[in-house]
Amino acid sequence: MNNAWLQALSIDNQNLLYKFWIIAALVLAVPFSLFIFILYDNKLLFVLSDTTNTVIICLGLLLVITVLSLLHEIFDEFTTMANVIKAASTGEDSILEVTHGTLEFQEASHAFNQMQQKHKLARLESERGSRTLAALQELADTARISLDIEVLLEALMEKAVGITGARVASVFLAEAKKERFRIVVTHGFTPEEEGGVYVSFDHSIARHVIQRKKPLVVSDISLDPRFGKANGEKYASPSFACIPVMLDDDLIAVVNLADKDSGRPFDKNDMRILAVMLDEIRFALENAQIHASIKAHAISLETRTAELNQEISKRKLVENELQHLAHNDALTGLSNRALFLDRLHQGLNQAKRKKQKAAVMFLDLDNFKPINDMLGHEQGDIALQEVARRLTKCLREMDIVARHGGDEFTFALLDIHDADDASMVAQKVLDCLRLPFALNGQEHYLGGSIGIAMYPDDGSEAEELVNHADTAMYLAKKGGGNVSWFYTQKLGDQVKQRLKMGLELWQAVKQQQFELYYQPQIDLASGQFSGLEALVRWNHPELGLVSPDRFIPLAEKIGVIEAIGEWVLIQACAQQETWREDGIMPVRMLVNISVNISAQQFRGGDMGEIIANALEKTGLDPNLLELEITEGVLMEHAEASTDLLNQLKEMGIKLAIDDFGTGFSSLSYLKRFPIDTLKIDRSFVMSLPLDENDGAIVKAIVNMAHSMDIKTIAEGVETVEQLKFLQDLRCDEVQGFLFSKPQPAEEIGQLLQDENVMRQWRSLLSPDQKTT
Repeated sequence: MNNAWLQALSIDNQNLLYKFWIIAALVLAVPFSLFIFILYDNKLLFVLSDTTNTVIICLGLLLVITVLSLLHEIFDEFTTMANVIKAASTGEDSILEVTHGTLEFQEASHAFNQMQQKHKLARLESERGSRTLAALQELADTARISLDIEVLLEALMEKAVGITGARVASVFLAEAKKERFRIVVTHGFTPEEEGGVYVSFDHSIARHVIQRKKPLVVSDISLDPRFGKANGEKYASPSFACIPVMLDDDLIAVVNLADKDSGRPFDKNDMRILAVMLDEIRFALENAQIHASIKAHAISLETRTAELNQEISKRKLVENELQHLAHNDALTGLSNRALFLDRLHQGLNQAKRKKQKAAVMFLDLDNFKPINDMLGHEQGDIALQEVARRLTKCLREMDIVARHGGDEFTFALLDIHDADDASMVAQKVLDCLRLPFALNGQEHYLGGSIGIAMYPDDGSEAEELVNHADTAMYLAKKGGGNVSWFYTQKLGDQVKQRLKMGLELWQAVKQQQFELYYQPQIDLASGQFSGLEALVRWNHPELGLVSPDRFIPLAEKIGVIEAIGEWVLIQACAQQETWREDGIMPVRMLVNISVNISAQQFRGGDMGEIIANALEKTGLDPNLLELEITEGVLMEHAEASTDLLNQLKEMGIKLAIDDFGTGFSSLSYLKRFPIDTLKIDRSFVMSLPLDENDGAIVKAIVNMAHSMDIKTIAEGVETVEQLKFLQDLRCDEVQGFLFSKPQPAEEIGQLLQDENVMRQWRSLLSPDQKTT
């Protein structure tokens, strides 16, 4: 039913009913009046006064007038109703304006219009409220399921447009430094229409909101004194709403709404609804911020946990590596000395419980040092790794093998029957070591010496057995090497004696318990004394004089040989100056470097400085000093030896190779060495002239030396036959007991002044070589 029909049915029917009853009463009064008149005609009323009659007549006339008036009103109302019904039948949806009717009806119609308008507004508000609640619910759902700020802002703008009726809208997201804003979502236009995706908000409306961080609603921007007409012409709609999105007093974004579809400006109700929506967004952003913080913390915690796990893993690797290094040899991967002793101790405890035998072996490589020196440490390391591989292959899995240090290895055989089993394994190891080693593209041979100590015969403790095996190895090596040797009590006594002598030797160095002996050298061409070789002796407080062959190797092993060698050098130079001052001036003085200057001293790097200091301290002429260097020492580092020899030669010192023929000299290097003298080792002289091979070797040495303009001296000459053979080979000089044994400086001084001794020496020579 439309509004026109409602208006038609809204006529005051109660009023019309009242009028109808009045008319009915008046109509009934008419017959009553006629009855009165009839009575008047019959003279029934004449009894009344004239005044009364007059009144009655007037009342009758008034009644008639009233009835006529009421009928007129009823007619008018029915006419109005007919017009309303007619208008309603035409379908017009508006309240009919009644041009004719009573004042009461117009007032009733106006009240109805107001009531209808309120009903419509209530219905619109109800519908708007429902849409608002639905929008808020959807926005809240979006806020719960999404933490993306752009998704939230897009949902906010969509709901704001739907509720406020804005035809143009946009959302600007603040960049990190708030210097510019980025358009994230628009409605009713494209970002290019606003100048691009990024804006700086130089125009006054947004800047006004951003600076104050408060919402701004403008009904007509052109009339607002804050912005002016010129600024208002910039916008298509006069009505404008700009709302900042805040989070903890921090501007996050700006929402712009404009041009309401109803034509009305944005009102307080719109702003209240937007405020509620912004509360939802802020709540969601706070959750997002909290979630981001939690996530960042979780990521940081996860990263830190991963770093800690990685650090723990690294630390475990380092600890494992340190544990491995603490118990294993880094080069060969074998157990080190500490782990070997620990495992040996456990193995001996087990052997003790089971009443089994065990063997501990100590291995020292025979020819490792020359290989290491000539080929370099890298090739030496390769050789040690190959030795470790061969040892592991030769031994059982249950046996214990370790690198003791340097070129020394130890291994223990557990659960063996007797010493024969140990001897067989030792021989197997030696056979493996006799095989060539491929180093630097060539084959080299090492070999080894093994000492064996048996459990429980030679000891019950791990350290004791290792020391006894080391003792047996030392004697095996001293006996020529490439053999195995069992420990005995006699060997133990010898070791104890050696240890005792080592301690005494340290004391001897501190107290300088040494003395130089000198042995003359004779020129075969003239029969005259030509030089002296200084030889060191140890004046032991209990043993007396100790020869060099007894204490020099020990001095090299315990590390005091350099101190002894420097003392010998200074003492010999000083003695030469003493003889010169006393009038006894030898042509030269020779110092046996193998005795007086050790190989360690020669390789120490400061040999030139030591000799220079000795010459400066004693004042000896360098031309009167000749250094003897063993053949093996020179060949260990041939290149370095050449440089050092050239340095000494530049100082004016004469140089000699001692024990020539016993080493492995390279003739090419010999040609490069600035050598003055070759000393033929006594091992070749002692069998002359009977041994043809030794004779051939000595002859070759003499001929080679003469061809290179090098002087030769034969050591150990003790018989006239040896002297005659060397004379025939034209050897230059000799020294030995045939002429004089080594004597102290005082006795040598007297000997050099004794003419009888000189004649005796000349008598040993053939008549054609004697001089007067």
